[in-house]
Amino acid sequence: MELSRTSKICFFIIWFAVVVCLVLMNVGNVSITYSGFGVDSAGVLYVGKEGVIEKYDGDKMVGTISPQTSRGYAFTVKEDDTILLSTADMVYTLDLSGKVLDKWEDEGTSTFNDLQFIRKFIAKDGCQYTMKLHFGRTIICSGEDVIYKMPMLDYIVRILLCLCFIGAFVFAIALFKQWLKEHNNKSVPEQTDKDLTI
Repeated sequence: MELSRTSKICFFIIWFAVVVCLVLMNVGNVSITYSGFGVDSAGVLYVGKEGVIEKYDGDKMVGTISPQTSRGYAFTVKEDDTILLSTADMVYTLDLSGKVLDKWEDEGTSTFNDLQFIRKFIAKDGCQYTMKLHFGRTIICSGEDVIYKMPMLDYIVRILLCLCFIGAFVFAIALFKQWLKEHNNKSVPEQTDKDLTI
């Protein structure tokens, strides 16, 4: 089965877009998944991304913390200004600088399961922080003030990946239909003049 020129161009565009997105994600410039959030008593916001927890004071990032793993994790900030983090295998208690204070095995991934679904956080000052999942990620305080928005590059890559997967699915269906059509045409024997005579 020979691809048409249009099909080749579509395939190249999808392939190129996916490669660019994966490269951006691998070098740490882009994160399309989030692993929790929390706020300490000083009002510093902690946002979990792929391979790192970022710390924000207002709009400015003031530091990062290692999540003790390069794979998935979930975390929150506790009332005593420590971080509770689970990698599904192990649970860690960290101080606000990222130093490990304690660790133990996460039996049955129970801690991880509890942490990964946290979408609301009540700080010591009574402000309720909520993570909105409108395709991207937005954290608001008390239902009004937006204190964190998913970076535009993360948002673009997330949309681009979704479009690429949809495009690849449609492209695969089109190729299958083309192959099926060609296969059916080959299966029908050609009529000769001899077959047409009575």
